[in-house]
Amino acid sequence: PMAVFTSSDNKSYFIDETGRLIANNTLKGFEGLPKIIDQSGFIGEIGDKVLPSDDIAFLLTVAYQLKKQEIPLRSLTLPRTDAPSRQLNVFVRGKPYYIKFSFVGDARQQAGTYIALKEQLEQEKKTPSRYIDVRVGGRAYYR
Repeated sequence: PMAVFTSSDNKSYFIDETGRLIANNTLKGFEGLPKIIDQSGFIGEIGDKVLPSDDIAFLLTVAYQLKKQEIPLRSLTLPRTDAPSRQLNVFVRGKPYYIKFSFVGDARQQAGTYIALKEQLEQEKKTPSRYIDVRVGGRAYYR
């Protein structure tokens, strides 16, 4: 298992590196895996492919980069949207905001942009109340 995937009907599964649901989330010893929460409406069963392997690689890269900086993640969320969005919302434990990533861009660059902005905001003693958007290469916006 590479992560825990919670579908829109609130069922949890283990997901592998190919994006396939491989087992119900009942096995012990995998508590530290990243948590992916689907809000887009997907409901599946074991054996179903829920994400492309490129998206899994993106998710795991973001999770790894943030973990390296000791930034504790609450969840990686695939948001509900009317448009075909390629967005990932990352929720950081203990923060009032989430981070908007784009699957279309580079995961390492977006994570680095967030880390740099986070450090700058901490020095300025500022905390965004809603979100930080790192979807545009090398730029960050917050609210």
